[in-house]
Parts: sequence; structure tokens; C-alpha cells
Amino acid sequence: MRLVDISDSNGMMRVEFFGCNMKCPYCVHIHQPFKEMSVEEVVDLAKNSHSKTVHLGGAEPTLQKELIPLIKALNDAGKEVLLKSNGMKPEVLEGALPYVHGFVL
Repeated sequence: MRLVDISDSNGMMRVEFFGCNMKCPYCVHIHQPFKEMSVEEVVDLAKNSHSKTVHLGGAEPTLQKELIPLIKALNDAGKEVLLKSNGMKPEVLEGALPYVHGFVL
């Protein structure tokens, strides 16, 4: 997965993804560098975090091929998952539905 950043504070872990299908010129994620991380690496960070909630956002998380396995693994680890999306990939949102506690569209 391509990530811009992972932060953990105030009871929430934030995972910011790279890439978007809308290419808005004002987006802060357009020119940011990214790093590759596996599902296992992100889940391990979440398991070691005291934060109960994991917010998946950034540019557009639904473009990540491993998003559903990530959401499922976070849910299985006892984390509440919030997913921010532009809604342009409804089939991915539908697949995430059983494992997500809330959406931001």
C-alpha cells in the first residue's frame, strides 16, 4: 500500500493514503512523497497503539488494492475503523461495509 503518513495521537490512529482518482488541484496529497507499507506493518502499528479508532483517509483509500484486507484485519484486532472516501468506487465501499464503524464521504 502507498501511504503518505501514519500518526497516532488523541486516541485516534490516522493512516493517510497516497493517490486519488479525482486529481483536484488544491489537494495537499498531490505532491507528497509516499512510502510502501504492507497490511501486516499497519496492523502491527495499530495493535501496539492505545488508540481504539483507526481513521483511513488521505487522498483516496479505495484505490489501494489491499484496503479490504487491511480493514478486516484492523476490525479483527478490535479497532474501530473510520473510512474517508470520495465515494467514486462504491463496490469497494460495499465490500468494506461489514468491517467499518463509520464513513466520511
